[in-house]
Amino acid sequence: MNLTVLSTQLEGVRLRPGRGLMTGLSILLASFIVFSTVLAYQVTTQTFLNSFSATAPGTSLVAEAGTPATFSRAQLEKARATDGVVAASARLSASFEVAGVAGRRLEVEADPGSGPLATQKLTRGQYPDGPRQIALGEATAKAWSIEPGAQIQLILLGGESGTEKTILRVTVTGLVDSDVTGMAFAPDTIVSQLGEQDFSRIDLAAAPGTTRSVAEILGDARIRTGDEVRTAEAKEAVRQFDQVFTAISVFVLIAVIAAMLVATSTFRIVFAQRLKQLALLRTIGGQQGQIGVALTIEGALTGLVAGVLGVAAAFGAVQLAVALSGAWGRSLAPSGFPLTAAVVTVLGAGLLTAGAVVAPALSAADVSPLQALRSSDTTPARSGIGLLRLLLGLLFTAGAVGLVHQVITALPVAGQEYTSLDANLLQIVASGTLVFLAMIALGPLLVHALLWCLAPALRLLGTTGELAIESLRRASRRAAVVTVVVALGVTLVTGTVVTAASAQAVVDSGLAMDSPADFVVDGRVPDATIQKLRMQSSLSVLSPYRIFPVGDYTATDLDLASLPAMQAVKPPHGTLDGSLTGRAVISDRVSYEMGVTVGDQIRLGKGESLTVKAVLSGNGPLEADLVVTSSELTALGAPTRNTGVVIDAPASAEPRIRSLLGPKVSTGLSSLRTEGDSVRSAVAKLFAAALGLVGLTVLIALIGVGTTMSLTVMERIREFGLLRALGLTRPGLRGLIGTESCLYGMLGTVLGLALGIPYAWLSLLALNLNAPLELPVLQLVAMVLLLLLVTPLAGLLPSRRAARVSPIAALGAGG
Repeated sequence: MNLTVLSTQLEGVRLRPGRGLMTGLSILLASFIVFSTVLAYQVTTQTFLNSFSATAPGTSLVAEAGTPATFSRAQLEKARATDGVVAASARLSASFEVAGVAGRRLEVEADPGSGPLATQKLTRGQYPDGPRQIALGEATAKAWSIEPGAQIQLILLGGESGTEKTILRVTVTGLVDSDVTGMAFAPDTIVSQLGEQDFSRIDLAAAPGTTRSVAEILGDARIRTGDEVRTAEAKEAVRQFDQVFTAISVFVLIAVIAAMLVATSTFRIVFAQRLKQLALLRTIGGQQGQIGVALTIEGALTGLVAGVLGVAAAFGAVQLAVALSGAWGRSLAPSGFPLTAAVVTVLGAGLLTAGAVVAPALSAADVSPLQALRSSDTTPARSGIGLLRLLLGLLFTAGAVGLVHQVITALPVAGQEYTSLDANLLQIVASGTLVFLAMIALGPLLVHALLWCLAPALRLLGTTGELAIESLRRASRRAAVVTVVVALGVTLVTGTVVTAASAQAVVDSGLAMDSPADFVVDGRVPDATIQKLRMQSSLSVLSPYRIFPVGDYTATDLDLASLPAMQAVKPPHGTLDGSLTGRAVISDRVSYEMGVTVGDQIRLGKGESLTVKAVLSGNGPLEADLVVTSSELTALGAPTRNTGVVIDAPASAEPRIRSLLGPKVSTGLSSLRTEGDSVRSAVAKLFAAALGLVGLTVLIALIGVGTTMSLTVMERIREFGLLRALGLTRPGLRGLIGTESCLYGMLGTVLGLALGIPYAWLSLLALNLNAPLELPVLQLVAMVLLLLLVTPLAGLLPSRRAARVSPIAALGAGG
C-alpha cells in the first residue's frame, strides 16, 4: 500500500509538471545562490593565487633571522659571494610621509627590479640605480599624478621620540606594475641609504646543494625553500577572502531561509488543491501516516530535482562569466567542478524541501475520507491562529524586546571604553531572528490588522479593492507567509540603506574634522603674509588659528562658522550652528573625563565658565579637544600670535600660496583634499555590495508572490468564473489579481519599514559610531514604489491565464 500511495502521488506530479516547477522554484534559486557562492570563492581565491607574487618565482631559498633578530650587510655580501648563489636580495622597507600632503604615506620596498628575485616589472622609465632614486607603482603614480623624472620630498620620522623629522628629496626614475597605492621600489642598497638599515630576511636564487654553505654564513637563521614560503604566503593571503565570504554566507543563509518559507507555503497550497484525491486514497485504505510519508518524499524529490537544476545553472553561469572576463579586461581563473560541494548542495536542497513539506504534508494527510464525497476538489484556505501559536508568538516578541533592552543598557556613554560590541551585535541578530519567528507565528493576525488599516485607501479602487481585501482575509495564513518573506527582504534593504546613509554622514563628518579646509599651514604665519594671501582672489577662505594646551587638553580658536567643510559635521549631541560666545565645543573624551554634556558648565584654567554647546565624536578640528572663541582662548593664557592658518583654494593655487609663504613657512603647508573622495567611494562600494546581497531575499520573495498567485489562480477558477458571469471584465479580473499581488508587497513593505529603521538605528548605537540616524527619504520612497510596481508584475502571468478561461468552463471546473 505504501508504494501504491507513493506511485499515485508521483504520477500526479508527472501529469502536472507545472505545479512541481512552481513548488521547487524557490529551492532552485536557493541552490543556484549557494553553489554560485562556492564557485565564486574558488574562482576568486585561485585568480588571486595565480597573480600572487610576494616571493619571486626564481627564489629558491629564503633565510629568516634567528638570534640576533636581524642580518648585517656583511652577511648579505658574503651570501652573494657564495659559490652557487646566483643572486641575493635583502627584504626590507622604509615608511615615509610625503611632504606637503597631510596623511599621505609612501612605503619603499626593496626589490632588485630585474633578475630571478624581482617581483616587480618595469613599465616606464628606468629602474633606480643611484642614491635617492625610487620607482613608483603604476597605481601610486596615477593616483598622485606623478611622472618619471619628478622629484618628491619624503619625511622620515626617527629619534627616540619618533617625532624627529628628516626630509629627503628623491627622484622618481620609473614606474613598475604595482597596483597598490602608496608603494615604491628600489634595490636594497638604496632603501638602506634612505634610512632603513635593519633587515631580517634574505631571498636567494641558488643552485641545489648550497643550503649548508648559506647557513654557515648566516648563523642562527631559519632557511626554507622558495616553494615552502610561497605556499605559506598564499595560504595566509587568501584568508582575507575567508572573512569576506563568511559575511556573504550570512546573506546566503537568509536567502535559503526565505526559500524554505516560500516552499512551505507553495506546498501547502498544492496539497490543499489535491483534497479529493487524498480523500479517495484514505477511502480505499490509505493511512494518514502513509500519505504523509508519500507527500514528504514527493517534496524531497522535488527538492533534489530543483537542486540539480540550480547547481547546473550556477556552474553554467560561472563558466560564462569566466569566459567573458577577458573582454572585461581581467582574466579569471577557471573554477573546476567541486563535486563534494555540488553533492552537498543537491542533498541539502532535498533535505530543505523535505523539512519545508513536513507540516503541509501532515496537515493534508489528515483529510477525512468523507471529503471524497464533496463537490469541491480543494480545501478552503484557513485564517486565524490557535492558542499555542498565539502564545509562541507572544513569547518570541517578549524575547526580542528583552534582547533590545539588554543592548541599550550595555551601550557606553561618550568617551567610555566599549567592551561589549560583539555581544551587542549578536544580541541584535538574535532579537531580529525572534521578531521574524514572532511574525511567522502571529502572521495571520498581522495581516488582518494591516488590511484593516489599509482598507479605507483600498476601497477607493471600488469593487476590485474590496474583493482583493476579502481574498487575503480568507487566506490570511497563506498571505502571512508570503508577507513575512517580503518583509524580511524589505527589512534587510531598509536597514542597509539607512545604515549606509548614517555611516556616510559619519565619514563626511570625520573627513571634515580631519580636513577642515583644502590647505593648512602648521606654523606661525606673519601678519604681513596673511594680508598678502587675503588679496588673492583664488582663496575663498583664509582663517588664522591658535592651538594652546589647557591642562591635559588642547584648545583651538579656529572659526568653525567660516569653514564650509563644517556644514557636513553633525555632532551626536548639540549643534555647531549659532554663536560660540560663552560656549565651547568639546570632544567625547573631554565629555567623558569631565562628566559633562550639552548644556553643562565647564571651567578651563583661569578662564570663565563656558556652556557646552556640542559634543563631537572623537577629536575636534586639527585634533584639538576643545573649540572656543579667540577672546576666551586669550583669557586662558594663549599668546596672541597665530600658530597656523587654514585655507580654502583650488589645487592650482598651491604654487602661488607657497610662493607667498616663502621657503621657510611653506614647509608647513599641507594639502588636505586628497583622501576624501577615495574614502567616500570605498564606503559607497561596500554598501552597494551589501545591498546586492540582501536583494537576493527580495528576489526570492517575488518568486513567492508569483508562485502563490499562480497556484491560487488554479484553485479559484470557479470563483473567477462566477465573477466573470456577474459582469467582471477580463481587464477587471487581471486588475483584481494584480491588486492582490500588490497587497503582498504593500503589507511586506509596511512591516519591513517598521522593523528595518529601528533595527538600523539599534545597530548604529551598538557599533558606537556616534552616527545620527539618517533617513534617505528619496531612496526609501524609490524602494517602496519599485516593490509596489514589481509585485503586481509577479501576478501578471497568473492573471492572464485566469482571464483566458471562459465563465462557462470555469463554473464547470472541478479545480
